[in-house]
Amino acid sequence: MKSMIEQAFRRYGMAVTVEHGDQTNEAHGFVQPVTAVSGGEPFSVGPLGASDRRCWRYLGGAEVRVAQGDHILCEGKRYRVRRAEAVKFGELVTHYWAVLDREEETV
Repeated sequence: MKSMIEQAFRRYGMAVTVEHGDQTNEAHGFVQPVTAVSGGEPFSVGPLGASDRRCWRYLGGAEVRVAQGDHILCEGKRYRVRRAEAVKFGELVTHYWAVLDREEETV
């Protein structure tokens, strides 16, 4: 089962770079916007200015671990991992799931 999931990420996923501290790893995964935002607008304005509430979802293979605070680079864009979890089948990690915040263009 794990090899089938890994093959799907390699075949259909985008090339991504995962930065964990001073380590950089290449992987394949999916970075997709999360479209459901409560309140209707993708931002809010408070006493300190505007705050972007948009976020993205990451799904990636088990060969590259993803953790809170890591960075993911995909198609010239840089994202910070807000939250990440290993998805398991029993004790076997099959892939990683994460919620991302957009940082800046990496041109």
